[in-house]
Amino acid sequence: MRNAVVVLALLILAPIGTSFAEVTEEVESPLENEEMMPTYSRAVQLAFARVSNIDIYDKEDLTEASSWLVVTGIPIEDHFRTMAVPDDYEAAPVLRGAYIWT
Repeated sequence: MRNAVVVLALLILAPIGTSFAEVTEEVESPLENEEMMPTYSRAVQLAFARVSNIDIYDKEDLTEASSWLVVTGIPIEDHFRTMAVPDDYEAAPVLRGAYIWT
């Protein structure tokens, strides 16, 4: 009988604990990421397709790279919030949505 009371109490309190946990969790808003590649000309898209395959580069060249050209729709003020967490970033000339990350 005592076991039944304990199980009943757990069943009653478990959903309450879950709902309290959901309320106290801090929810970080996802980054807005507008697709940029479709806004570029077909020639630029083909150029990116040709050079963006990372397998064509030597590992030595990749480890020596200190900056990367990144195309993203994420606003520049939110770049530090991305998983890459760049040390520095600046808008690249000419291409909208292209940035140089270091």
